[in-house]
Amino acid sequence: AEDFELLVDGEAVEQTNFLAAGGAEVVPAEADAAAESTQDSERPSYLIVYVDNRGGSPLARDEALRELGAQLPAFVAGGRHIMLVGHGASIRIFHGIGDDPAQLPSHLEELAGTTAIGSSLAAEETAILTAMDRTSFFVDEEQTINDDNLIEDLAVNSLQNEARNLLQASRNYADNVLQDQRSRLAAFTQFQSSLAGLPGNKTLFYIGEGFASRPGEALFRNWEKRYPNLAEENFFSADREGTRYQIDQELDALVSQANASGVTCYALYTAGAARFSTMSAQSSGSAGSSSDAASLNRRASEDSLGYITSTTGGIALFPSGEMATAIARVPTLLEQHY
Repeated sequence: AEDFELLVDGEAVEQTNFLAAGGAEVVPAEADAAAESTQDSERPSYLIVYVDNRGGSPLARDEALRELGAQLPAFVAGGRHIMLVGHGASIRIFHGIGDDPAQLPSHLEELAGTTAIGSSLAAEETAILTAMDRTSFFVDEEQTINDDNLIEDLAVNSLQNEARNLLQASRNYADNVLQDQRSRLAAFTQFQSSLAGLPGNKTLFYIGEGFASRPGEALFRNWEKRYPNLAEENFFSADREGTRYQIDQELDALVSQANASGVTCYALYTAGAARFSTMSAQSSGSAGSSSDAASLNRRASEDSLGYITSTTGGIALFPSGEMATAIARVPTLLEQHY
């Protein structure tokens, strides 16, 4: 719970009902029960745009928000209420449910201008991959030690020690990513619980890179590939190692809370850092490993968003072309769902 801090107009508040945060009248239990008995067409409809600034590409995020602003009439059609939320060091409401809809464009612009909280973890992963590439070796198991190859054997021993150190570095990295993901998911889950007091149809539109559902997977697979002899000697398996670093329980808790709060989740994948890290890796000679890692990391993030959306009744969007096309699909999807 300590990871969740809600800010309204820059002030920290303890929040259990976002109608109050938006300046609207809180609906009493009797009115809430009455609302549940009305037809769906008469129920209030809410769209919570949740921008995850703890990862992903700021450029892709800002492009998505610009397109949302350009297509705003379609999003507010039918009297749909919009909330804009940014999750950085804390969770901040940029536009509350009771705020003047005319302020939405300026609030979208303000949200787009927020600083994304970068992480040194991506750079750490690239550094470990680069070190693995530089220390790859093959051991001839039939080779015998003698005066002629003693120096070579000492060099191999040194590389083996470095490889073992890189495995420990990979484990430390995976644990750091795991703790970061748990912190983000804990805050996201608590935010979902705060939406329970809203009557009517509730949709959360997540914009971000998703979550690393398999922390350290890329490093463990690369280590096993680079050092097969050591892996066999130490009974190391990348698949088995990966089971030590999972966020399955946290994802399940998030989904359970969303369903309990009556929230349908949609998502827009806006990660772009992998492309730049691969370009950087090309200049350092480790493009292959970094490209493989980027592919594995992207798949893990996509899997997390696919799971969150599919188990709450929504859809995850992964733009491969124009961002405008992806954004334009959302109002249509919402109309079809409700």
